[in-house]
Amino acid sequence: MKVIGYILRLTNWLVAVGFGAIGFAWAADVVNIVMIGNFIDQINTNPSVRMVALLLTVYIVLFNLLYFLSHLFVRQYATHIKLNVESGEFSISLSAIENSLRRAVKKLSEVHDIHIKIRKDKKSEVKPIVITAYYSAWEGTNVQEVTAKIQEMIHMRFQEIVEVKEAPVFQLYLTNIVERDHKKSDGKKKSDLVEQGMFYGPQYPVDSE
Repeated sequence: MKVIGYILRLTNWLVAVGFGAIGFAWAADVVNIVMIGNFIDQINTNPSVRMVALLLTVYIVLFNLLYFLSHLFVRQYATHIKLNVESGEFSISLSAIENSLRRAVKKLSEVHDIHIKIRKDKKSEVKPIVITAYYSAWEGTNVQEVTAKIQEMIHMRFQEIVEVKEAPVFQLYLTNIVERDHKKSDGKKKSDLVEQGMFYGPQYPVDSE
């Protein structure tokens, strides 16, 4: 892919320089529109030269189009992190790390839900890993404190799973503040008390004959 990119840039550079030179010559009155028109007419009257020009044009257009589409559909980010161990190479899926980080953060009582995405550049090992977290918190939560807790929890759990040369970059976004459903929580407490034999409901006197 790098070689193709170099060839494409060189070709575009040559074409740009060629058109720039023609434009400069026309602006400096070295050539005029009539001369350019005569040159184009000569190309049209020569089938071989016309075919070469046509192939060159198609090559430039298709090459640029294919290169552009390849950057759209080819994955730019890695799916695994490779680690060096004593017995050889070991790789771990980024999705597995994301799921583990999500479970760790979900243990925080202030967090309602969280979605974590890890991005690692596929080509460069120098660029740091980017960890993006979208989370929702419960109503009444101190947003700054819970954000710091989430970052600390993610960083600690990430270091337990994998060690990297560059510290990861965090991007945290609070997407929603959720109100607690008191009815459900009260019903859950009552059901727990019933299971424990601590809640019996209202007691009424019973007449015995």
